[in-house]
Amino acid sequence: MRVLKTTFSLCPECLRVLPATIYEQDGKVYIKKTCPEHGEFDDLYWGDYELYKKFDEWWFEGNGIENPRTKTEKGCPFDCGICPQHKTHTILAIIDVTNRCNMRCPICFAYTGMPVYEPSLEQIKEMLYNLRANKPLPAPALQLSGGEPTLRDDLPEIVRLAKEAGFKHVEVNTNGIRIAKDINYFKKLIDAGMSTLYLQFDALRPEPYYVLRGLNVLPLKLKVIENARKLGFSSIVLVVTLAKGVNDSDVGDIIRFAAENSDVVRCVNVQPISFAGAGKREDIKNMRITIPDFLKLVEQQTNGQIKVEDFRPVTWPVPFARLAEVLKGKCYPEFTMSPHCGAATLFIVED
Repeated sequence: MRVLKTTFSLCPECLRVLPATIYEQDGKVYIKKTCPEHGEFDDLYWGDYELYKKFDEWWFEGNGIENPRTKTEKGCPFDCGICPQHKTHTILAIIDVTNRCNMRCPICFAYTGMPVYEPSLEQIKEMLYNLRANKPLPAPALQLSGGEPTLRDDLPEIVRLAKEAGFKHVEVNTNGIRIAKDINYFKKLIDAGMSTLYLQFDALRPEPYYVLRGLNVLPLKLKVIENARKLGFSSIVLVVTLAKGVNDSDVGDIIRFAAENSDVVRCVNVQPISFAGAGKREDIKNMRITIPDFLKLVEQQTNGQIKVEDFRPVTWPVPFARLAEVLKGKCYPEFTMSPHCGAATLFIVED
């Protein structure tokens, strides 16, 4: 065991802040922490140490915001709001507009249930302008999430309020059920200024949906694609919850589907299954896939058309943002989160 760094983490049972150790063993990277009440937790963090080192070279320290809303008292994450310890601009803000949902996914990390949480339009408007008041960079992009945000009949009005507040990009995070069944509602969202539909999309076959969602909703996903095409809407992101032994063999097919439907699909966003939420810890641990594992699956399942080496950490645009700041004398979004939080690449679809 070789210690790489020390940090802080949370007990997954009681959310107590704990000292944590990130270490390498047998070519993989793990994170270990011990709660005095719930014992030791030792989890796989990154499945490839060499890739971990490569991504670590893209670590940038951010400056946070000039006008934090809360003081540092209990420390991260309990003072968030945003507190002075926060070192990254709010680039994509997320507002949960409801905790109601029309699904009961076994692996959901959101709090859905009673009592109902659903901020009023006035409260949401206050949140929007609070985010846009960030200095030196007003939050430029917004995701409306939940729960299932499309359960709100006034969601188009919320989108409109966000655009009026100055958000350049407004996306709706959805399971797609209402969007598939009610094309007029879909059109209202588009007319209100919705930029992107962030669509839950786990596979192109029924079986993974039974495991991850409790029922087969694939026909509804495909109906959303059809409705988007009818309406001339060209900005759907396919959002995949990736789980080992469930849909890890579907990665290549999903990418090819996105390419074949590039007139309406602009991106595939893959999120390895989370350790938080409704899923049982041991079940989720068995389904765990790390970012390097996913990158290797992409290379294997695209027959090398997209390679591991084609990916970069999500922090890679920072030098370009800082160059633009010098040249133009104004602030640009800086993705100064941990370089191990994600990876991205671009590919061109030829007709």
